[in-house]
Amino acid sequence: MRVRRTLVAAVRGLGLAPAVELGSVTLFVPAVVSLALIVVGVGVLPTPVVLFWARRYAQLRRVWG
Repeated sequence: MRVRRTLVAAVRGLGLAPAVELGSVTLFVPAVVSLALIVVGVGVLPTPVVLFWARRYAQLRRVWG
């Protein structure tokens, strides 16, 4: 638990906490857009890639937690 507090304090001290949340938005928007574009047929290619990175980021956040 002490390690987590130290890491969080380090991230907040550098002002990177908003950047961590920006990663969530950065992956959420392309995921929604690619899923919406499946109807047109264009989203078939980027959707697996975007969802792979979203899952990987979610797992990273779980490890941090």
